[in-house]
Amino acid sequence: MQIPDSPAGGTPRDFRLTRSKDGLLRLLAGAAALPVSGAYLEHLAEQGGLAVCPGQERTVDSALAVDALEEALAGVGHSIVSAEALKRRLLFFLRLAEGAQAPDAGSEAA
Repeated sequence: MQIPDSPAGGTPRDFRLTRSKDGLLRLLAGAAALPVSGAYLEHLAEQGGLAVCPGQERTVDSALAVDALEEALAGVGHSIVSAEALKRRLLFFLRLAEGAQAPDAGSEAA
């Protein structure tokens, strides 16, 4: 999925909450749906007293967008740290497995 640098169909400062017919709450910037947590958006909307019915859109203050985006960025940072830790563990076990495949140096000399 490609994320546009400059959303088409609106300005980046045009933030809206929309709820799909199946109940999913999304944050839009212009025409682009932002990759933020739906559960956190629900929390922010409830905290701000914003009721968004299915099929409805509401313009929201940029502060709500900032909160949602900061939370998403924190999640990405945590995911990166977790992925790096997992990669280190996998590489450690890969080296162990590769070492187990290598013939023993002492047995070749015999």
